[in-house]
Amino acid sequence: MIRTVIIDDEDHVKENLKKMVATHFDSIEIVGEGSGVDSALKIIKQEAPDLVFMDTDLSDGSGFNVLDQ
Repeated sequence: MIRTVIIDDEDHVKENLKKMVATHFDSIEIVGEGSGVDSALKIIKQEAPDLVFMDTDLSDGSGFNVLDQ
C-alpha cells in the first residue's frame, strides 16, 4: 500500500480527491488529512507517508512553506 496524506484547506476538494483515489487506485491508502501548514507538518511527521497530495495555496501559508520545513 502507498500511504498517502491530503493537504488542502477546501473540504470539497479533499472529499473529491478521496473519492477519485478510492475509485481508481486500490494501492493507495489515505492515512491522514490536513488543512494548513501547521496541520500538514504535524500529519506528515506523524504518519511518514509515501505520497502527499497538497494544494499550493493554504489558509495559513503555502504548500511551499511545508516543503521548506
